[in-house]
Amino acid sequence: MNRLAFLALALAGLAWGLGFPLGKLALRELDPAHMVLLRFIVASIVACPFAFATKEARALFRSPPVLLAGAFYGLAFVIQFEGLAGVTVTLAALLVGAMPALIAISAYLIGERVTRASWIGVVAATGGAALIAGKPGGAGTAIGIALSLASLLIFLAWLLALKRVPATRSVMAVPSVTLVVATLTVLPIALLLHGAPPLTLSAVA
Repeated sequence: MNRLAFLALALAGLAWGLGFPLGKLALRELDPAHMVLLRFIVASIVACPFAFATKEARALFRSPPVLLAGAFYGLAFVIQFEGLAGVTVTLAALLVGAMPALIAISAYLIGERVTRASWIGVVAATGGAALIAGKPGGAGTAIGIALSLASLLIFLAWLLALKRVPATRSVMAVPSVTLVVATLTVLPIALLLHGAPPLTLSAVA
């Protein structure tokens, strides 16, 4: 068992989960697409040294599966946070809790083996999210719920696209290039929806 890998996955899950409450705070001052754009710009600054470091990594910018994965990733985040603006954090957590089930079902449909233990884990994860979220009655608008659910399907498309990306020696190459492509995808969407983002923000945002 690779304990470092499990630790990395746990930290990734923590970072992903914090995006909802912290995003809700930032949405007090920013439109959803602007918030996603600014987040991705900061992340791309960190990712660029890995995305352009080697010839192998730069070649990924010409790979259709990588470009598609990046586009899906950026689009999914914009739709997810446009939806988050219309729902509570707890309801968003409940909706995202459906993601493991979607992944398991899609894996089964494309012919991957899903063990009984995996299905038990899916049920536990989905049930745990529902338990944490509680009763979401009156916790969101219909459009907010619809956008949140739509984003999950696009995240699923992103995962399926990632299965087709070329293998690389560096584990940082694909996620870094994907993030840069996602940022370039979000940029015109944010500008079209809300214009140029404000840059005078509070420390909380």
